[in-house]
Amino acid sequence: MSIGQQNLCKCGCGKQIPQGKKYFRGHLKKEIEKIKKLDIQNFCACGCGQLLQLNAYGEFSKFINHHATKGTKRTPEQRKRISEAHKGLPGHNKGLKFTDEQRKRCSDSHIGIKKTLEALENQRKAAINHPNYGMKNKKHSNETRKRISKASRKAWKSGIFKDTNLCKRFKSGHFYSKKNNQKIHFRSGIEEKFYKILEQNENIIAYEAEPFTIDYLYNNENYDYHPDVLILFCNNTKELVEVKPEDYLDPKNMFGKTEQQMINDQLKMALKHSAGLKFANEQGMKFEVVTPSIFAKYRLYCPEDKK
Repeated sequence: MSIGQQNLCKCGCGKQIPQGKKYFRGHLKKEIEKIKKLDIQNFCACGCGQLLQLNAYGEFSKFINHHATKGTKRTPEQRKRISEAHKGLPGHNKGLKFTDEQRKRCSDSHIGIKKTLEALENQRKAAINHPNYGMKNKKHSNETRKRISKASRKAWKSGIFKDTNLCKRFKSGHFYSKKNNQKIHFRSGIEEKFYKILEQNENIIAYEAEPFTIDYLYNNENYDYHPDVLILFCNNTKELVEVKPEDYLDPKNMFGKTEQQMINDQLKMALKHSAGLKFANEQGMKFEVVTPSIFAKYRLYCPEDKK
């Protein structure tokens, strides 16, 4: 602005304003309301077809945020400088909570977009260099396995894992138990069937899924064993039950496993059941391994009170 030239309000009122300002106090809000009434539609210059919103100065920007560089290919040197500049800084959207509308817009903007082979290859290389890449192939320590197992069982019992089949091979989920007045989780279809049979038995007062953690030794390492269900009968006797399909008790039916894997599984299962039997005897309970062929027994079953 040349010397002597007046700086006037942009709304056209003719009032003089200090240098560096665009509007007289309070006039910007009026100007924005006036523009909104005109229903002016300006579109992003990148060609995406999205409408531009008025900025804080009552003006339309040329681009929607981050669209100005859309399609721009940076050199490796530029990418390296940008990466170095952002190292150690929090993400621009860290801690932000998006509305359902924002989530939908973000989702819709990605519909139909296919990544180039170059982009997929770059993504693969970045994943390989990530410190957590290939964790599934690493052997967890005994302590880590116990923590994962404990957290998983807690999530099942609390209902965080709802009616989703987490395992592709076995059915899993929850059903409501009238005897226990709560949801009971199951890890397989035969467990669900067995629990529903327990519901029909009038001699059973209550039952609890995976009630105990029992230690057992395998290959000189400590492992946890969680029996499937503890049953409380009307005569105050208790029975600890492990529910297994028929094929688990016969190594010939373990399809897709090597001979050594079948031997290891049989040994591990025998050690689990032995630990369960020892624990049950110490607690004054009975221990049983139940298969679908004897499920019908539990419709009316009630063990004799040893006392």
